[in-house]
Amino acid sequence: MEIKLGVNFNMLLSVSTGILHLIFGIYVFRLKSYQKAQKYFLFLSLHLSLWLLIQGFRTLLPIEYRNLALNLNFIPMSFAPFTLYVLCTKFEYSEKPIPFWAYCIAFIGLCYFSFNCISERMATLKDPENFIYDINANYHFFVLYLVFWMVLSIRAVTRKMLVCRGDFKVRLFFVLIGAVLSLHSTVIFTYFLPLLGIFKPSLSSIGLLVSCILWGIGILHFDAFEIKSDIIKGEYVPWINRVASIGFLRLLAKMDPMRFIQKT
Repeated sequence: MEIKLGVNFNMLLSVSTGILHLIFGIYVFRLKSYQKAQKYFLFLSLHLSLWLLIQGFRTLLPIEYRNLALNLNFIPMSFAPFTLYVLCTKFEYSEKPIPFWAYCIAFIGLCYFSFNCISERMATLKDPENFIYDINANYHFFVLYLVFWMVLSIRAVTRKMLVCRGDFKVRLFFVLIGAVLSLHSTVIFTYFLPLLGIFKPSLSSIGLLVSCILWGIGILHFDAFEIKSDIIKGEYVPWINRVASIGFLRLLAKMDPMRFIQKT
């Protein structure tokens, strides 16, 4: 009974957060669909949403198909970190090209992992009922691949933060915190805990959802003082900007006090 309740909870958590990722990605995209950052964010949200939905609904499959579902579940996640890297690299600098070596590594990695997913070589279930699996070399390589792109994403944002000022610096901070949180939640719940025999990948969805909200704030919060003025005037302001406004201004006062004083 306890196992059944655990399975139902994991399914509910994965499916609900997967749907929220999809809704939030579309919401952010529709607000300013002409901005490239929103397009990359939508792609990222779609990858994460698909990963979580497959993770949730795979428990409904017959036992004989569950190993295939487990392996196919890695495909959307293999696209997500490179999409995050592109988003962080081109954030507010859409003309900046992605290095050729990055495309090469991404292409080779995606081909390699997609082939291993389809051929069911990423992982092997040893307890299909509870989705407990053996970790092999391909799984280790996959986690290293994820970490590689996430670290590059954090590096790209950090370098911009060191030279930027004002609102953009705070927006980058939100993107940075989101990237760091997604790195830790993914690695802990999909790698370190499974190594200890604890299989709770659905819990990583909570950290990823918080990361997506932070990325959404960073993408949409163009001018903190203009947003505050619109709120005071009673004009329409997207709920995410309305909720984040006070915290954003406080961060701006801490991170760039001179620019904050100039604008006030």
